[in-house]
Amino acid sequence: MRCVTVETTERPPSVTTDGDGALTLSGHTGHVTCVAASDDGHIVTGSQDKTVKVWRGPWPVTHLVRTIEAHTDTVRALAVLPGGGRFISGSLDGTAKLWTFGGELERTFAVGSVVYSIAALPGGTQFVVGLGAGPSQGEVRLYHVDGTLAHTFRGHVDTVLALAVTRDGQRVVSGSVDKVAKVWGVASRFLVSTSGHFESVLAVAAMPDGQRFLSGSVDEVNVWLLNGTHENSFGLMHAGTVTALVALPDNKHALAGSRSKKVKLFNVDDGDVLRIFTHHTEQVFCLALLPDGRRFVSGSMDQTARIVEIGLEETRHSIAWPGATLAHEAASSRQHLLAAASAAGVQPGRSRPRPIAERSRSAVG
Repeated sequence: MRCVTVETTERPPSVTTDGDGALTLSGHTGHVTCVAASDDGHIVTGSQDKTVKVWRGPWPVTHLVRTIEAHTDTVRALAVLPGGGRFISGSLDGTAKLWTFGGELERTFAVGSVVYSIAALPGGTQFVVGLGAGPSQGEVRLYHVDGTLAHTFRGHVDTVLALAVTRDGQRVVSGSVDKVAKVWGVASRFLVSTSGHFESVLAVAAMPDGQRFLSGSVDEVNVWLLNGTHENSFGLMHAGTVTALVALPDNKHALAGSRSKKVKLFNVDDGDVLRIFTHHTEQVFCLALLPDGRRFVSGSMDQTARIVEIGLEETRHSIAWPGATLAHEAASSRQHLLAAASAAGVQPGRSRPRPIAERSRSAVG
C-alpha cells in the first residue's frame, strides 16, 4: 500500500461555527464537489483542487485528520464502504481509487473514462461507478474491491451523473445527461425500468422503503416506483437545477440541494417544504447524511463543506455519534418559513405529473 497523505499550506484547514449553527469545514482551494460520511464519524470531502480531506467527529468538535493528494484532476465522486474503514474516490482523471481513512491507497481502478458518480453496495465489497467522456461514456460499472470488474450495465447514451443503491443492495439507480433515470438489477444484471425526464438527471436517491426513488433535474424533484411508475413531481420552490438529493431514514422526508445555493427539507409525499437552509454562498454540489440522521454535510462552489442540524425530530436514526449535540433549534414553524418565502416573491407549488405519453415507460428485463 502507498500512503499519499500530505499537508496543504495554501489555505490552513479550519473548522468554525457560523452564526446559524452550521459547522464549516474549510481548507479546500477549489469547489467541494463531493462528500461522504461513515458510521464511525469520518467525513470525506473531495474537491476541484484534486485532493480528498478526511475529517473526524464526534460533532461538533470535528477536526481535519489528513489531506490526500488523491488524483490528477477534479475529484468528482466519493463513497464510503460500509464496515471496513475504507472509501472510494472517483475523478475526471479516469480513475477510481480505494483508500483507507488512514490515507493509504489500496488499489487504483483505471476505468478509461471520467468518473462522475460512485455508490457503494451494502456488503462493503462492491461499488458502482458512473462514467462520462471517454470510450465508456454512459456505462455503469460494478466493481469488486479486489479489482474485479463484475459487470457493466449499458443503456445510457451520455454521462452518468448520479448513482444510488437500494438498502438491500439489489437495485442500482442511475441518472444521466441523456434525460433518463434507469434502475438495474444487481443479481439479474438486467434493466428493470427507464424513467424519462425533460432535462438531464443530476441527482438520484433511493428511499429507505426499497420501493421508491427520487430524481432531481431542472427545477424539480420526481418520485418514482422502482418499476418506473411516476408518482409525483415537486417544484420545491427551487430557482435552479436540483443537484443533490438525500432521503432521510423516516421514509417521509428528503433533502434537496441546488444551484440556487439552498438546501431544502421537504416531504416526499406532498412536496411541502418544511425548512430552507441558506448556509452556503454559492451553488450546492453535493449532500450526505450523517449516521445519526440528525445532521447532513453539504459541499459547495464556495469551497467549503458544512455540517448542519436538520431540526426534524422524526429523522433521528438509531446510530448516534458520541457527544453529539444540537446545533440550533428548528424554525419556529413551517408557516413562518412559507410566509417568508412568499414575502420574498417565491411561491410554493408542485409541477403536474407528466402524462404517460411524455415519459419513457419501464422496460423490464
